[in-house]
Amino acid sequence: MTLNDLCEQNNIVDIDSYLRYRKSKPSYIYHYTSTQGFLNIFEHANIRLTNCNCLNDKKEFVYLIELISNYDFKNYVFKNVIKEIGQTMGEKRNYYIKGNEDSQSPKYYILSCSLEDDLLPMWIYYSKNGGYYGYSLKFRTDRLIKNLSKTNNGKLLYGTVIYNKERQIRIIKQIVESVFKGYGISGEDILNKNYSEADYIQASLEVIEALSYIRIFFKDTNFRNELEYRFAILNSSDADNFSIDDKGFIRNFIEKSICDPFPISGITMSPSMEFLNNFISIQNYMKSRNMRPIIIKKSKLNMRF
Repeated sequence: MTLNDLCEQNNIVDIDSYLRYRKSKPSYIYHYTSTQGFLNIFEHANIRLTNCNCLNDKKEFVYLIELISNYDFKNYVFKNVIKEIGQTMGEKRNYYIKGNEDSQSPKYYILSCSLEDDLLPMWIYYSKNGGYYGYSLKFRTDRLIKNLSKTNNGKLLYGTVIYNKERQIRIIKQIVESVFKGYGISGEDILNKNYSEADYIQASLEVIEALSYIRIFFKDTNFRNELEYRFAILNSSDADNFSIDDKGFIRNFIEKSICDPFPISGITMSPSMEFLNNFISIQNYMKSRNMRPIIIKKSKLNMRF
């Protein structure tokens, strides 16, 4: 079964399972958030998924296109096929940026989590005035998936972000070869140009669609210390909400309820936060909301401020 078939037949897709990347889902994942984000999550039992064009990684949308364009496939028989596909994806992206009415670029929203709860690169995202203020929320993975899929009117994809370039290239090759094989086109057929033009075009379009899913889980190796595990909702019909960050950047996002069952089972405070007073404040807040007790701990990182 190709990735396109899987996405067509299911509204929820485990990318790790499809790629055989890990044997099972991690039991817990961690969402880093600011102090204001922490309060919003607990106050309203909602979580935000950010539009792909508003993420911290400026190359979020074009990374895979640049990977294909710059990689030397040497004597690989499908080299020209992959290069053509990358060029087509780049052209579609340019149409999207220019607001061309004929462009059809999938809109998707991201919830970024991590496989670890106490990572310095993640705390840095929440730096204010020389300190690191924020929380790492421990989510039960299965509960979060259940919540995100309940009211989801798009497609929910989730899995581990892949940073290794050579592994990314192997996955691209596997997708190309699998799809073209499904249309009866082998590497030898490509070399001898022994194929139907119609089949070639259809196979190329199917590869483009598959890569549009997979690229959501590809990132530059420079981000590898984030150990990201992400959720993506594609083509949601939910109305956008808007916020302005402290740098004046307008971000659009959608919100999803996480109240049933509530998936957060632990909280880690950032390195610079005064633990005892915050610990008591959080406990008082939860008691006032009749919430069950949650394990609260301080970062183990020893930092000087």
